[in-house]
Amino acid sequence: MQTACLDNQLWDWQGNEVVVMKRIASTTYMIGSARYEPESNKTLLSLMGAPEGVEIEL
Repeated sequence: MQTACLDNQLWDWQGNEVVVMKRIASTTYMIGSARYEPESNKTLLSLMGAPEGVEIEL
């Protein structure tokens, strides 16, 4: 399915990690969607309101 269970969670741009609600900061963005790309072994995150997405190499 190439999906990841990260939709609607929070991503801390500065810390490069998914965070819990207690750690919301100015660098925190809501993950709008996430998908796994098996060809490149990466997870791609689309962040709501962020200038660009995030690629996580596994």
